[in-house]
Amino acid sequence: MEAHDRVDVLVIEDDMPIQRLLMHIVDRMGYSCEAADDGLDGLAMIHRRDPRVIILDLLLPRANGFEVLRHLNSHTPTILRRIIIVTAAAESTYAGCQEINLARRLLRKPIDIDMLAGEIEACYGAGEPPPPPGAHVVSRVNRLRREQ
Repeated sequence: MEAHDRVDVLVIEDDMPIQRLLMHIVDRMGYSCEAADDGLDGLAMIHRRDPRVIILDLLLPRANGFEVLRHLNSHTPTILRRIIIVTAAAESTYAGCQEINLARRLLRKPIDIDMLAGEIEACYGAGEPPPPPGAHVVSRVNRLRREQ
């Protein structure tokens, strides 16, 4: 994969208020961030920018999050460990999608900011295993808390 001007975090989210919130969180943590409004643009940006972390909604226009996951699994499966899924979709919507289990973590909306920040930081940290739910991650997460 050839990446130009690698970005730290890519947010793939079509709901603009949520997209802005996610980008604000990432920015406050000190990471560079870009966004895509749909799955097709998201895939193009993944291949062009090779983000260290991908925050992916499942219910997207043009190519939904399931299609994004399937495409990545068939072309570059190691990227799936960099994906944090953030969704309001009911569990029955994604129960049959095997690629969901290959992503780093699935977080339900409304978003727990501390959990998301911890996942971003752990994911950025060279593929370390995800922390257990409820674990507190320091440094950039604490910076985010102090600025609230």
